Amino acid sequence: MEAFGRQVRARRLAVSASAVEAGGAPLTIPGLALRAGINASVLGEIERGRVNVTLMTARRLAQALGIETAALFVE
Repeated sequence: MEAFGRQVRARRLAVSASAVEAGGAPLTIPGLALRAGINASVLGEIERGRVNVTLMTARRLAQALGIETAALFVE
């Protein structure tokens, strides 16, 4: 759970940095949660490694980040 949460946070921050460099807004937890269709407080808990996610939630997060689902399971 902790490794998965770290991957989600790292990917969100990478997308956020790219957006800011391009003159856009950073990708916040509420922004990613909205894209993925999940609750922002749950996403915060996922990033902290406190919630065990379903495969469907992992897939939705990956799609919202524009990556393959498997990329979230790499340490």
